[in-house]
Amino acid sequence: MVAVLYPQIVWAGPIESDIWGRIWNQGLLSPTLAKQRLLEESRNYFQNTSTSNFKGPVLGFVTPWNGAGYDMARLFRHKFTYVTPCWYQLRRSRPDRRFVLAGQHDVDQSWMQDLRVPMHQGAVVPKIVPRVVFELGPQDTMDMLKSASRIALKIVRECSQQGFDGVVVEAWAGWQASGLLTGPHHDQALAFMLGLSDALHEAGLLLLMAVQPATSVKGAGHKPTLRATDWDALKSRVDAVTIMTYDAPSWGPTEFNAPLDWFQSNIEALAPKTELAGCNAFAHKALLGLNFYGWDYSAGQPPEAILGSRFREFLQLDTADLRWDAAVAEHVLTYPHKGEMHRTFYPSLKSMHERLQTAATSETGISIWELGQGLEYFFDLL
Repeated sequence: MVAVLYPQIVWAGPIESDIWGRIWNQGLLSPTLAKQRLLEESRNYFQNTSTSNFKGPVLGFVTPWNGAGYDMARLFRHKFTYVTPCWYQLRRSRPDRRFVLAGQHDVDQSWMQDLRVPMHQGAVVPKIVPRVVFELGPQDTMDMLKSASRIALKIVRECSQQGFDGVVVEAWAGWQASGLLTGPHHDQALAFMLGLSDALHEAGLLLLMAVQPATSVKGAGHKPTLRATDWDALKSRVDAVTIMTYDAPSWGPTEFNAPLDWFQSNIEALAPKTELAGCNAFAHKALLGLNFYGWDYSAGQPPEAILGSRFREFLQLDTADLRWDAAVAEHVLTYPHKGEMHRTFYPSLKSMHERLQTAATSETGISIWELGQGLEYFFDLL
């Protein structure tokens, strides 16, 4: 597929120079970043992986189908407040109709032990909070809400038995899709989350929620799943909310991963400046999503998800052109292939830095999907 322009590159891996020295010396935050420089630096990372540059809370997702994420979480563990392996699903069994937590076969106790070993005395290790996706239809959801205390006990017991620090619950978006959050059962759904929070906290465990973006992409008809009144009720009772601001094409007609103004509007929706001006105690509970993957577009073809390894291949095309789009604060790579022009949107240090700076200024945190999909030098910014 590719006509390789550049010679074979010897990847350096861990190096003595930290990211800030390399940024200014190599121009890694330049909007006119050269492809060759990106290729040379993208596998490099500062050998002292226990340092943190972003001072807010950071959550990193890992998935069972991408082992690289487990390795990155282990190597850079001191940069994370929370690590979230995507292990669990709440389902209804057949034929007895019991509610069950599926996914125990993915739990990796050895990896969990590695995450909890500090690299030096006094180093803080991340909290391990697996994701639990509620895979229930509308009627099963209604039945579950009537069994709220039993579901909460089931989750608390699993956390205690496996040695987790809590859970990330992904249910809110599904509830809206089924109409639950716009109907008379909204209060039941909210009461369920508050009750689950109380049960987990009584056991010394954490509750985080995963929700869709709080605001729409420009021109889209997407309705936010987390209303301001919901946030007001939840923000003092949950430990954090991770917001999916890393996949704008899912929420509106755009090719970009996450336009910066959309990222900013989500911050303002959940942590308004009027609150931040008074050192809002809840701003840090809003974890704005960052993507470590991208999308490749061409005419007449569905978009293709792109990981770091694939993006490196595209960069080696002699016909590829890397440009900065200031309107959305993202780099875009264009190249021809089989008679079609492709446009690839994949994170760069500059696009990440602008979003991290925005989050830092607003005192919010970030969440990353997903750790095994990125380039090694991304982690130096965290």
